Amino acid sequence: VPHAAIRPAYSSGVLWAVGFVLMVAGIRDLGYSVGYALDAAGPIMVSSLLSLLVFREIRGRTQTALYFVGFSLQLVGVLLIAANGQA
Repeated sequence: VPHAAIRPAYSSGVLWAVGFVLMVAGIRDLGYSVGYALDAAGPIMVSSLLSLLVFREIRGRTQTALYFVGFSLQLVGVLLIAANGQA
């Protein structure tokens, strides 16, 4: 294996491990229902925003409208779970 391929693979593995540790800590501190909902939906929301704003993968009025409908429904769902978990 060439050395040029090892460094990015190692770096991504370290980044994944740090993220996983923080996810477990968040679930422990917030509770399973709130922590898991945020850990499951958060990365999807961030990556979909990057897809829309940075990479411009979502184009057209209909696709953008569908994106915002789906994003809004997901956001409302996560907020309801978070509000219910805090009660």
